[in-house]
Amino acid sequence: MTPSEAELQNKCHYSGSGSVARRFAPGDPTTRAAPTAQAGEACLAPTHLSGRLFAIVLLLSSPAIAAEIDEVHVNSTALQETEAESPTAFVTVIEPETGKGRVEDLAEVLKEAAGIEVQSYGGLGSFSTIMIRGASSAQVGVFVDGVPVMGSNMGTVDLSTIPVSNIEKIEIYRSFTPAFLAPSNMGGAVNIVTKKKPGLSAEAGTYYGSFVTRDANAFISWNKDKLSLTGFAEYFGTNGDFRYLNDNGTPFNPNDDFWDTRKNNVSNSFSGNVDGSYEIKEKLKLFFRETPFWRNEGVPGTGSVQALHSSYEIFRNMVEAGVETGPWGDTGKFFRFSVSDLLTLDKFSDPDGETGIGVPRIITGNDNSVLTRALFRFAPSEKHIMTAAAGVGYEAFSSTNEIPVRFNGGTSQRVSWYLVADDTITPVGNILTITPSIRVEGVCDIYDYRPFDPAYSNPLNGTRTDTELLPSIGIKVQPLNWLAIKGNVGLVARQPYFYEMFGESGSVTGNPELQPERGNEWDVGLVLSPPTLHFEYAYFQSYMTDLIQFMQNSQKTTIAENIGKAFITGHEFHLSWNPFKGANLSGSYTYQNALSLSPIPYQHGKQLPYRPKNTLFVRAEYEWEWLKVWYEFNFISDNYFDTANLLPTPSGVPPRYIHNAGVAFLIPRVNIRLALEGKNLSNCRVEDFAGYPLPGISFFGSVTWKL
Repeated sequence: MTPSEAELQNKCHYSGSGSVARRFAPGDPTTRAAPTAQAGEACLAPTHLSGRLFAIVLLLSSPAIAAEIDEVHVNSTALQETEAESPTAFVTVIEPETGKGRVEDLAEVLKEAAGIEVQSYGGLGSFSTIMIRGASSAQVGVFVDGVPVMGSNMGTVDLSTIPVSNIEKIEIYRSFTPAFLAPSNMGGAVNIVTKKKPGLSAEAGTYYGSFVTRDANAFISWNKDKLSLTGFAEYFGTNGDFRYLNDNGTPFNPNDDFWDTRKNNVSNSFSGNVDGSYEIKEKLKLFFRETPFWRNEGVPGTGSVQALHSSYEIFRNMVEAGVETGPWGDTGKFFRFSVSDLLTLDKFSDPDGETGIGVPRIITGNDNSVLTRALFRFAPSEKHIMTAAAGVGYEAFSSTNEIPVRFNGGTSQRVSWYLVADDTITPVGNILTITPSIRVEGVCDIYDYRPFDPAYSNPLNGTRTDTELLPSIGIKVQPLNWLAIKGNVGLVARQPYFYEMFGESGSVTGNPELQPERGNEWDVGLVLSPPTLHFEYAYFQSYMTDLIQFMQNSQKTTIAENIGKAFITGHEFHLSWNPFKGANLSGSYTYQNALSLSPIPYQHGKQLPYRPKNTLFVRAEYEWEWLKVWYEFNFISDNYFDTANLLPTPSGVPPRYIHNAGVAFLIPRVNIRLALEGKNLSNCRVEDFAGYPLPGISFFGSVTWKL
């Protein structure tokens, strides 16, 4: 007997399967020295910058820099759906709480999960990135409805460009990823699943708070017969003028510190989403989605040397269209084909040369990626569910410097392809599950690079090809319904991005001979799910080689080289407990030891920068009829910001103890929820990156409505 169509349907949700009904389920400083990077990080230290931009501005100004899952509640059906897609993986599934009174962006949602580190360069809506299990942000894949949103030039995704108000759920794959998330990612992946509601549904919300932070959003969904449509729109703005302690560029001398106000930190953005599908006939459906985003913002620079006239503007648009059919018959055959296009246009303006090395510049960029994908899944027997996926992509990036004279930096192009084959084998019912997987991925780069400053970098022309074979296997043993033991092992790799290979702006020398970053990873752990309780533990280990690190090759330039190595181990814990009706206590704790094995003597055996050893998040919540209250505590231990570990606190990243609390009231007759929330109530003055202050205490009020 083969699996039922319902079982296959769970596994055939191409844009992510699995959800949880509450929030969480396991599953510059001022020196002008040329920067270096560690463990694959492109030595970046951005503010409100994005992708290519923050590398241009802050790589030039930063020394030796390597480069809120609100509630934790478990829904058994949702976890079964997630495991149907990736049964042996360690996966966290989150449903944001923005519709229940929370004021948050995507970075705040993610930072509370085990194994996750989020780095932000300001308050709500500022540039932010994610690291998973010590892997750099450039090694983590970010997808929206299964479509990759990593650009070809930098790869790092600015989380603030993805509006949390339109998110149905977030799937965090902390190690190996399923076939539908391709190409593969060395440091895990995050898949954002946007809202889709049955029938007629509408939502609207607004909030206002500290630093003139404001937001308004609306969502509508309509389904009739064979047609389904959804729409979303949001405006976000902030003055970002919070107070902070300015160390005057002398972190070891507190005598010249003074209180200052963040300047040129205004940000305004608009985002939207249109999603539709039409069922041509039974089990044959066409679908389409478009997700535009626009933002204009000031670039304030570091806290000690603020920039008053720099700005950044970005427009990004993602379009996908395709067809899917199935599941069909006893074997549950399912097929999906789609074509997507990701376009990013950006402009960085620094007419007075206030950032970086002090050179005036206006740089525009054009980053375009087209990806064609196909996925086929079927069950040849009751003990096998097989998946095959293939894709071909084309990426192109070009940039232009407008001043002092207009100069075209050339165009870099990449043709990529992948083949994936997965099998889910259950030889002994549900007691034993084995998931072997094989991926073959290749690239062909065609480059015509022209440096903005020929005095420090030479033009580069040519081609580069590479193919990677990446096998992995996972095993899960489930002797009892409430107990599972599972583990995974395999090879991972990341292709270098255009910025690493070809440089930019004259300060980074291109190196087209770069090889991919490579590594091997494994993890093992257990899941306990007795009634009212969910506990998860995982041990992880990764050994990374050929890591791309920026090295100084002249007084004013750096070059990327494959010389980095790293060994990362850690322990992840998660607990969620419902002691009585309406009450929930949840928390996650991560310990990680991220060591550099670089052949450079002063780096070997040192902690990788910006990898705190200890992170803890605890949340207590009680909900009774129309009232909801919550309290959160977040601890992150101190960590270094330099590769030699010579600059601990106060010049490094200090520890932080963050307390948040909120209360929400529901007006049942009109289904309106009013909420008040306080963040950082102890007014802890913190930085995720040295030199880039975060806000102190802040308050927000919100109103949400649902049809």
